[in-house]
Amino acid sequence: MRSNIKIAFISVFVVVLIALFNSMFVVQETKQAIVIQLGKVVRDIKESGLYFKLPFINNVEFLDKRVLDLSPDKTPREVITADQKRIIVDAYAKYKIVEPITFYQAVRSESGLVRRLYPIIEAHIRENIVKFSLISLLNEKRSEVMQLIQRGVYSEARKFGIEIIDVR
Repeated sequence: MRSNIKIAFISVFVVVLIALFNSMFVVQETKQAIVIQLGKVVRDIKESGLYFKLPFINNVEFLDKRVLDLSPDKTPREVITADQKRIIVDAYAKYKIVEPITFYQAVRSESGLVRRLYPIIEAHIRENIVKFSLISLLNEKRSEVMQLIQRGVYSEARKFGIEIIDVR
């Protein structure tokens, strides 16, 4: 009888210990987190530290808060300039996740972001390069074109919870 009580006590202790360990998580300085309860986002955490969640009910997704590169494995595209010259263009962007809940709901991951944002970047590149001649793109208008592209992509990127730092 005493051994049954001892086994029951040890079992309860182990279950409580497992629940305690499953209720804590650490957000590192380079990360931010979102807490998901039964498939629904309940909160975001942008500061580093030790946090608690409901064990077995809440899940935690960690997202980077550093500046990240968006460089898909796409081949360079051919674009026609205003003077009908064909040029080969590829692009990459630097971005930062500023609204983790919006990011998670819109794209869920970096691969989802590439699928959704890269066509927008390509469209803005085509839309702006076609306005200028090849000579002006190589000389005085290059920075102007880059700013036009960045402004266009910036406004679209806010829908995904990110801030575009640079597009090249």
